[in-house]
Amino acid sequence: LPESKEQYIHRLGRTARAGNKGEGWLILSSFESFFVKSDLRELDIPLNEELSSLLSPSSNNKIETIIKQIQTKNNHNDSPIMMDAQNVYQSFLGYYTSQIRRLPKPKSTQTTREEELVSLANQFAIGMELQDVPPPLTKRMVSKMGLKGVKGLRVVDSLMRYHASSSSSSASDDDDGDFDNDEDTMILK
Repeated sequence: LPESKEQYIHRLGRTARAGNKGEGWLILSSFESFFVKSDLRELDIPLNEELSSLLSPSSNNKIETIIKQIQTKNNHNDSPIMMDAQNVYQSFLGYYTSQIRRLPKPKSTQTTREEELVSLANQFAIGMELQDVPPPLTKRMVSKMGLKGVKGLRVVDSLMRYHASSSSSSASDDDDGDFDNDEDTMILK
């Protein structure tokens, strides 16, 4: 998601060098569509039908099959692909917390933008078929992101201790629904 119309135009312009023509595709999730509707409303940006059909739900079946094959080979929380997916989750949250004021206001007055963002990130994690949803984040990282106290996060003291304890035993919620069996883990609900 570009920061502004000017940045989008600048990035698009970089696709053409030394008198050559350039081409760029702007691929947005549905929750990012506000960018085209607000920031780029004066520009005539045509919908790329070919690209849209590639990203349609019917095309996702092929992608899902490939992902499931990879996950079958790497179905442990400490596998490289799962660790990468957890990093993607953290990066997703980190980027969009920096863009939080640009995101649309929540439809419900009972929900904050931060809570909606965490919910969206958790749906993203489910789509990546992570085994631990929400994936763990350290207290330090949550604080840096400005998400301290936001519902829907799994906050841990140490990722190394968390992964060591989760690989030796499966975590489940206590009766109060706030803490995992691991004393260092708290899920905010």
